[in-house]
Amino acid sequence: MLSLLWCLIGILTGVIFGIIPGGGPFLAVATIYPLLFLLDPFNILLFYISLLLTTGYTNSVTSILYGIPGDASSVITARHGHNLFLKGKGHLAVSTNAISSTIGSIFAICLFLLFLPSIYNIFKFYNSTIQIFIIILAILLLTLLSKQKMWKTIPLFIIGGVLAKIGFDNQSYETWGTFGIDYLTLGIPFSAVMIGLYIIPELLIFRDIKITKQKSIN
Repeated sequence: MLSLLWCLIGILTGVIFGIIPGGGPFLAVATIYPLLFLLDPFNILLFYISLLLTTGYTNSVTSILYGIPGDASSVITARHGHNLFLKGKGHLAVSTNAISSTIGSIFAICLFLLFLPSIYNIFKFYNSTIQIFIIILAILLLTLLSKQKMWKTIPLFIIGGVLAKIGFDNQSYETWGTFGIDYLTLGIPFSAVMIGLYIIPELLIFRDIKITKQKSIN
């Protein structure tokens, strides 16, 4: 009964924080952390899974209606889904996102159950030098195949790497770039990054747009 209760709390929390721009699961966990501290690991896992599954869908509401991504996974939804909404096809964007979120969640759960016996070995394999090789290969492919100029792409990767490094390192058990601020131990909040790198540039586009009154036809 307690496990079912925390599943419901995870769903409710996912609905609330999913529709808050810049909210998402990390802000939700940080907000109710004092309550999670009292739970056993099994119920914490149930809460977090239900939270992730719910926010995976609800963050699309803000993205489609206002063009503001709820978290990193809804950036594409914000761009293309909001365009559909402006064209009067918002219902198509919402329904498509719901179907894709359901299929993606089922697929992820199946993979998790399939690799559960060896999940720890996979985690060790991913967090190793092989991970560095995969990241470098991905950066090279994106740099060479991107239509954006190389002198713009490479500095963006460097800036992104520096921003991602801020916080607590699980390998060295040390913090970097926090300047003694405990709030930055978990890294830079996603909402701040999205406001600076996505929302503000989008708003600046409207600075050069002139809105004129439509002439009435008599």
